[in-house]
Amino acid sequence: MKNNKNIMSKIIKIVFFVIFFINGLMAVETGGYAGAFLRMPADARSAGLGNSIGGVLNDLTGVYANPGNVGFLNNKQFTSSFQFLSLDRSYSMVGFGTNLPPTAGISFIWIHAGVDEIEGRNSTNNFTKMYSTSQDGIFTSFGIKISEKVSLGATAKLFYDKLPGATSSGFGMDFGVTIIPLENFVIGLVAKNISGSVKWDTGDSYLYQIQKKDEIPQLYNINVSYNYKDKILLAGAYKASKIINPTYHFGIEANVIPHFIIRGGIDDKMPVIGIGTKYNTFRNIKTRIDYSFLIGRYDEGVSHVFTWNFQF
Repeated sequence: MKNNKNIMSKIIKIVFFVIFFINGLMAVETGGYAGAFLRMPADARSAGLGNSIGGVLNDLTGVYANPGNVGFLNNKQFTSSFQFLSLDRSYSMVGFGTNLPPTAGISFIWIHAGVDEIEGRNSTNNFTKMYSTSQDGIFTSFGIKISEKVSLGATAKLFYDKLPGATSSGFGMDFGVTIIPLENFVIGLVAKNISGSVKWDTGDSYLYQIQKKDEIPQLYNINVSYNYKDKILLAGAYKASKIINPTYHFGIEANVIPHFIIRGGIDDKMPVIGIGTKYNTFRNIKTRIDYSFLIGRYDEGVSHVFTWNFQF
């Protein structure tokens, strides 16, 4: 027991050293950089945990946050999620993942974000027609356990964005490693959006054809989680970048009442809450329905996130 405490103390010191070291290297500028929809929580569980799910094992959205987790999938999973956002915005996710015996795993995820009902007006402020925009990302992750305590993974990402009269496409990579130094304690280290960018092309929509390349900010994430007897889950994440502010994320999930889950957390200073229910259906199929409530940032309005997950 004493030896375990010493190991835990050293791990905590190393994690905090890495956080402060990276924080000292990071710039503090913020702005409207490309790929903003990729930095949003993808489903209700991750939203309810304050967007800190990268250290949570056997969860498809945890794989999306950290490809190092894909090697720890122990069954097949299907997840669909939809967010009701203000200002005519939408955000949805569909994904499938499975283990590949004996030690590997693979997943496929599609994320769509869009804005509808945008009024078009001419130079005299007269209405012309309605417009819409969309952003799509397709993610393929593969990982393998190199031991019972360590897994490595990578995600290949394809992007397609559409604005009125212009489209863009791009590619990026994520790399992650997941470590279980102590029982029920997980550390996930992730480098996201390596060489990530989208290239815009207006084609013949405008008088002059414009081509422009937008870089997607690289992120360097440290994720941790601790699962106490499958009753209490604690999760945290630190996310840093060379060009945007570092963010901090914390969450707690309680499953002390059978079939009922309650969550709460802080998503970079924004409080979040959520609930869920899970139960077994026929033929050993497990299902979980989750909901989270987000108050929004900068008066953008509240959001409601619904997710339905199946494991079989």
